[in-house]
Amino acid sequence: MDEVQPTKNYDEEQARVHLGKQIAHEEALINHRMTWMLTIQGFLFATLALLAKSDSTTIGEESQRIMNVLLDAIPVLGFLIAFFAFLGMYAAYTSIDHHKKVSGKEVDKNYPGGNVMASVLGRIVSMSIPGTIASTWLYFSWKINWPEPGLAMAFFFTLSAVTLVVICLKVVAVVSAMKKS
Repeated sequence: MDEVQPTKNYDEEQARVHLGKQIAHEEALINHRMTWMLTIQGFLFATLALLAKSDSTTIGEESQRIMNVLLDAIPVLGFLIAFFAFLGMYAAYTSIDHHKKVSGKEVDKNYPGGNVMASVLGRIVSMSIPGTIASTWLYFSWKINWPEPGLAMAFFFTLSAVTLVVICLKVVAVVSAMKKS
């Protein structure tokens, strides 16, 4: 969508409507990215479960090699899809922030997308889901290739703790910014 720079003939109501459309467009992109990511992840998890359940004694050597490749590839594919979905959502939120900044309007409760706490919590949820799925695929990959249970669980919980700390820092930063304004 085009950026519209305010002019003398561009009134406040037009600016509000345009900003609302820009935000709605970016939020629709987030929705589509999340939907497609979750759909693909469901297929990948189901495929991995079917492969894990299959009886390797009844299949041939070539089929066993293919299964082994798939057991390695599916977690990598799942991780990459979740990671790229995360990047796409981050890009959409960056674009939303840019549109708000360019419009010259500070976000307040009367402006489109104006409830800051709801916006922050929504961002946390929509960006945490791909992060959580990505870390789960890392854990699966680790467990499939390196069956040492203690190390894999330590890695998974460390990654989860780091993600939680980053999210908490983001919430604190936004709440602090809200108090200053």
